[in-house]
Amino acid sequence: MVKKRYFEIINLVINSNDEITIKDISNLYNITERSIRYDIDELNVFFQEKNNKDIVEINNNRLKILYSENEIEDIVENIKEKEYFLSENERVNMLSYEIFLSKNEFILQYFTEKYNLSKTTVRYSLKELNKIISEYDLVIDMNNNRGYKIIGSEINIRKYMINILREYMKNTKEKKIEYDPLKKIIQKFYKKSRIERSKNTINKILDYTEKTISDEAFETLQLFLFISQIRNENRYEIEEDVENKIFLSKTVEFNKIKEILEKVENIKEKDIYYFVDFFLGSYSYNSEYSYFLNWILIESLIDQFIKLLSDSLGINLTEDKILRKELLNHIKPAIYRMKNKFKLTESILSEVKKQYMELFVKTKSSLKIISDFINLSFDEDEAAFITVMIQRAIMRNNPATLFKKDTDILIVCGLGYSSSRFLYENINNRFQVNIIDIIPFNQLENYNYLEKADIIISTLNFKLDGIDVITVNPIMNEKDILKLKNYGLPEKRSKIKLTELLNVIKKITDESELKKQLMKNFEENIYDDTESKAEIGKSFVELLSEKNIKLNVDANDLEEVIEITGKTMIDSGLVKKKYTEELKNQIIQYGKYILVGNKTILPHGQLLKNVKETGFSLITLKKEIDFFGSEIRIVICLASRNKDEHLRAILELNRYLKNPDFENELLNKENPEELIDYLKFLEMADI
Repeated sequence: MVKKRYFEIINLVINSNDEITIKDISNLYNITERSIRYDIDELNVFFQEKNNKDIVEINNNRLKILYSENEIEDIVENIKEKEYFLSENERVNMLSYEIFLSKNEFILQYFTEKYNLSKTTVRYSLKELNKIISEYDLVIDMNNNRGYKIIGSEINIRKYMINILREYMKNTKEKKIEYDPLKKIIQKFYKKSRIERSKNTINKILDYTEKTISDEAFETLQLFLFISQIRNENRYEIEEDVENKIFLSKTVEFNKIKEILEKVENIKEKDIYYFVDFFLGSYSYNSEYSYFLNWILIESLIDQFIKLLSDSLGINLTEDKILRKELLNHIKPAIYRMKNKFKLTESILSEVKKQYMELFVKTKSSLKIISDFINLSFDEDEAAFITVMIQRAIMRNNPATLFKKDTDILIVCGLGYSSSRFLYENINNRFQVNIIDIIPFNQLENYNYLEKADIIISTLNFKLDGIDVITVNPIMNEKDILKLKNYGLPEKRSKIKLTELLNVIKKITDESELKKQLMKNFEENIYDDTESKAEIGKSFVELLSEKNIKLNVDANDLEEVIEITGKTMIDSGLVKKKYTEELKNQIIQYGKYILVGNKTILPHGQLLKNVKETGFSLITLKKEIDFFGSEIRIVICLASRNKDEHLRAILELNRYLKNPDFENELLNKENPEELIDYLKFLEMADI
């Protein structure tokens, strides 16, 4: 039998271009190398049975796939249900999809016979599923001793169905090789012709109401319409009235939408009210409209949120009109999504936590003023989008130079208004381009100015005849930036145009006001040497004691180096014993992103946690060791109680590493005293 992890291993090897090792995978899953070897042996046995040939070859501990992707997909497509081992999570998903999409009422025997499971196993999985659906006030329970059924309101059942279908659609868009145990259930339920008709109906409504909505909202409405038709057809109709029925019936949109939906087969009056409710509450692009109860107070709370966050950050964001508009634009539908338990299928949470963790924490803390009013905790995925809005506002309030742009770019987003603005700001801040428009994916087909774009940059992976499409993450990581550079997009010019400079100077005669305006317009390219600025925290050399320096250390691999690094810091009293595990986890999570020089890595754990005192260790190695394809010989490790204590030191280290001789100088030092003297010399020279 095969299982999910086997296919994850296949994808890891394929995506690494045959460069990944057993140890890499072992570290990734935090299991033994022996277990990974066992998985590979099982994979090879399975493919031998199917095609008389192993699929994975191990050569010098590196893994290589011996089949083409098409060959693997053909074999995977023909895997039988009894040849696949369902994990507990997959069993719960299987029950969820089976019950909600086709088996509203059932007996245990159906699942025990179909999936060769014991009744005890099915009961346990049902218990786990009930934990998940309790969020929707639903439960699967005995139906008068005749079997099991879903108990709860019909509208909540439909909301849950929307979320699981959206999650499935998102997962199937990701290009990877895997056996899909849910595919047959989905194919039976998800009729393409009916889905296409639902899509056409939504487009007709958008045209008639003259509204634009995000892809996330479009997909939700499309699925609600599709699901409602099927549920009504099977006599599972909505019984409860929508909360704000009187208000909805008086809106202009209600009459227009009702006129269209009354002609759709198997759509009832209550479905229309809920559809209008979702439609009006899901705007992501139309900031001028809102109908929430006490909305004036909500807008006031957004202003208070900005003020609270400004105080927390020490930066005045209260006058930033762009930020206020974006927050109104995002928080309105966010509240509605959270209230109706509609999940964002696209998440930037992990990326935000990696890059802006402290800002994320402060943002989430300040959002409590809104959470308390709506009596809902802010969903972390929603808070992540808001965090990046704040980050952009911080960048705007540390003004950068405006440059003329060249290449005409159309931005197409699938995550809604927020992600499109993230992408806009990140591209606009980094590259010298002209962004002609930002549109949701569902508007692309009818977009009239496509010929004006040189390229499309999108958060979605799709192709378009006659124009290049570049897919990137909305907050753009290093790979995305490199991808755009390699395509030929020029980075922003570092020189200031004389005409731009003169235009500012001509208008202002007061010197202090002129200085303020110049710094506002050209801060990235002007160094303010008119006043001395005290740097925060201690210097690098002050935070590096001789007892934390080890030179010409003999180590065979990265794991040994990290053990030595951790022990050095533990023995000197900087950190607790658990800090070494934090370092290992950080390397698994961030990999090559902690490479800060040609031969230097800078690992560190979390702020405060397991840290007794802020400080650095510095280790040089006798011989180079492999680090995700690079050869390293220097490990500078940081432990910090808070960001202010190490800020100056990190800035200094950043400057030192830009000197091409710095790493070689460290490697040439014979004892800690000599190395400390060299750093003191650099500190004096830097002053």
